[in-house]
Amino acid sequence: MSRLTDLSETIACDLEQSGFQNEANEVRRVADLADNLGNASTVRRDALKSLDSMAHVKWLGDLYLPHLSQQEWWGKLDQLKKATKSIVSKIES
Repeated sequence: MSRLTDLSETIACDLEQSGFQNEANEVRRVADLADNLGNASTVRRDALKSLDSMAHVKWLGDLYLPHLSQQEWWGKLDQLKKATKSIVSKIES
């Protein structure tokens, strides 16, 4: 499994644990698109940019997850943002 898959799955599990099933499903769906090397680079890039947007503090970061501190949650989202940006830069180069 890739780092992106690991991070997105951890985030999806955290979302599920707090009752955010739709958001968890969307994270998994978009991460699968991004991580599938069989997809066109434009599909992967768009999926990565969607994940990057979702990881913003005004989107998933706005959700309250009682089992995590805000700092822990935002830290996980920041790791996801960094992973997506790294992969996007490789696709675009």
